[in-house]
Amino acid sequence: MRPGGAQDVAVVKYLLLLLADVLHWVESVESPCLKLDAAMCLLGIFHLVKQADFIAYLYNMTSEKREALLMRMVTALDQLIVRPDIIPCTWLGVSMFQYSTTSKVVAMICEHLKVPQVKPPLCVVGSPWALSWLGGACSSREAGLRRSK
Repeated sequence: MRPGGAQDVAVVKYLLLLLADVLHWVESVESPCLKLDAAMCLLGIFHLVKQADFIAYLYNMTSEKREALLMRMVTALDQLIVRPDIIPCTWLGVSMFQYSTTSKVVAMICEHLKVPQVKPPLCVVGSPWALSWLGGACSSREAGLRRSK
């Protein structure tokens, strides 16, 4: 299967379903070794997720849950950056991965916040995952109409 195919979309969908659990793991674990494992799992999920998939995932929850999840994500990423005991400073490659992934997540959150939150779209154009997530409820013609409004 070529990269970006249906199999990859399914993997990203399942990873996003695990996002809340991994966030809880990052927030609750105290052992430095386990904290590093939890942080790398969280960063790995964020690294694999594309903007359209992230937006579709957020639109499938209530606004209260969405706001709570976004706050937890920002807080968890902030804690990973300000606590030097989680990722040793001598691990330059891992630190750069952490910073670039954190930058990507902040950009995705900012992009989500720029979109008017009056009426969430039924699907996100350009994301086959969103169509499968919503049970194919939206055709490409309907998506174009929604995007142009």
